[in-house]
This record gives sequence, structure tokens and C-alpha cells, in this order.
Amino acid sequence: KEKATAWSEFVAESTLPPETCEVAAVGYGVAVGDDVEVYLDINADEHEVLRKFWFFVNIAKTCGGKLLSFNGHKFDLPMLTRRSWVKGIEPQYLMTKYRKFEDCCEDALEYWQLGGGWGGSIKLDRLAQLLGVHRKLEGMDGSMFHKVLVTDPARAAEYLESDILSLAEVAKRLGMV
Repeated sequence: KEKATAWSEFVAESTLPPETCEVAAVGYGVAVGDDVEVYLDINADEHEVLRKFWFFVNIAKTCGGKLLSFNGHKFDLPMLTRRSWVKGIEPQYLMTKYRKFEDCCEDALEYWQLGGGWGGSIKLDRLAQLLGVHRKLEGMDGSMFHKVLVTDPARAAEYLESDILSLAEVAKRLGMV
């Protein structure tokens, strides 16, 4: 029983391997004046989710927009790129020849850490709380998303939207936008 419990905890805390996981949702926040319009692509075919994501990235880059994320340089962008390769989709290569992300890709976690990881890691919701801005959906975090997506898609959508709005407020408070 202890071995089964330890394994369950290990799996729950482990990083998603790009070889075996699937991208089930991507959310976008588009700044319109002082507001943020949220677009969600949830529970669709992974191929379609990835194709739309790279289309959106291309539009953002072409229009001089920014791709804001929270830990996106270490998780989201590598995961989306690798899953695209696995699915035979050509991603936008967002790295410079110096193996740094292009200027259009900004990571609020790295910004908070002053670039070099100074001060350790922090969750988006905790940072939003510290900065006194919009917080994520109470009672849920990213590790629960895949389960909630299956059992309660409306709540998963609400979580993803709150995540985007929280990131937008954090980025604004940090002076990133």
C-alpha cells in the first residue's frame, strides 16, 4: 500500500513528459486598451490546438505583440514546441542563435526573479497575492487541470481564464506591459 501511495504521489508531482502527454487546452489573453480579452481552446483535438497556437504566435510576432507567460520559458514553450514536433506540426522557432528566447517572449516568473532565478520559485497565485492583483480560481491549481477538464469542463475553462487574467495583472503590476 505504501508503495502504491508513493507512486501516486510521484506521478502527481512529476513533470509532464512531452513524449506521452497531450496538449488539451491553450488560453490566450489579448490586450485591448486596458482590458484583456480571453480566448480559450479547450478539449479539442491536440493537432488543432497546436496548429492554432502557432498561428496565434505568428500573428503576435507579425504585429509586434508579446507572448507573456509564467514559467513559459521552462515549461510552456518547450512543451508546445516538442509536442508540435511529435505531431508533425512545424512550430515557430522562438530561440535566438544564443539559445535565448526572442524578445517577444516574456516570462513573468523570470522577470520576478530578476532574470537569474534569484529568490527561488513562486507560484503565480502567490505572486498575484503579494502584488495585490487578480488571483487565480480558488481551490484549484494547474496540477488539477487535467482531471477537472474531464469531470467539469466549465470549471476548467473558468480556471484557465482566471489564470490568464491573473498573469495579465501580474505583468501589468511588474511593468512588463
